[in-house]
Amino acid sequence: MIEREVIPVEPVYADDVAPFFKEKGVKEECECCGKKDWIIINNLFGIATLMCDDDLTAGFTPTIIVQCTNCGNMRLFNRAHLNLEKDKKL
Repeated sequence: MIEREVIPVEPVYADDVAPFFKEKGVKEECECCGKKDWIIINNLFGIATLMCDDDLTAGFTPTIIVQCTNCGNMRLFNRAHLNLEKDKKL
């Protein structure tokens, strides 16, 4: 049996990411429909990664998914890059 490390992850809300998005100039308008209504998807905490170079390496990238409520367009952000206060406590 493979042992896996379980890392607790707290949900992320708009108030958590808004300062980062503002600082980085992330546009509020959806690229597809132009609306400004977004939700954060909190039931997916990361994506699996597979690197194929000299060695085959698997990993995990913690993610934040922001979805347009009008058209369903999704934006994917690397959670580690957002440097959230709640993640510093882990």
